[in-house]
Amino acid sequence: MSKSKLLQFQLAGVVGFGFLIEHAGIDQYSVAWPGREAERFSVSEAECRGVEISEVVLDATLEETDSDNEAIAELHKHYEQSIQGTIEGLQKEFAATLSSRDERIKILESELAKFNTPQTTPEAEDVAIEAYLKEHGLEVTNKSVMEVLKTHDIIVQSAQVTAVKERLKAAK
Repeated sequence: MSKSKLLQFQLAGVVGFGFLIEHAGIDQYSVAWPGREAERFSVSEAECRGVEISEVVLDATLEETDSDNEAIAELHKHYEQSIQGTIEGLQKEFAATLSSRDERIKILESELAKFNTPQTTPEAEDVAIEAYLKEHGLEVTNKSVMEVLKTHDIIVQSAQVTAVKERLKAAK
């Protein structure tokens, strides 16, 4: 006769079900994990591996017979299938939630971008380029003009700067 407890275990976020079996003075865990074979290990080995006991599901005294061992194996199988079904359901629900969340974030980001993106016209950009060139001279590089205007949220292209430089040179 031995005492068995049906337990819920956790290891690195994975939930398993199994038994604490006290037999001949030796405590052992027999655990079914989702997606892999059931395993047996000592209590001290469980502690070393970081296996945590989440809760006692059932406490019973069993007379060890082959049919009891078969019943235990069947319970392992049942709980493994239940856990797998629960995990798959949670994964689907989580994936759907993430997908929905990601879609909402994209919509919000695009809406925010409308407010954060400077709405300058090409004419206003040309005026800004011209003002900078008149203050710093036509010899400055296109890149330096672009970088300075960018700090003021005015995004211009190198070709725009060149066109304004040529227009200013022609006007001299």
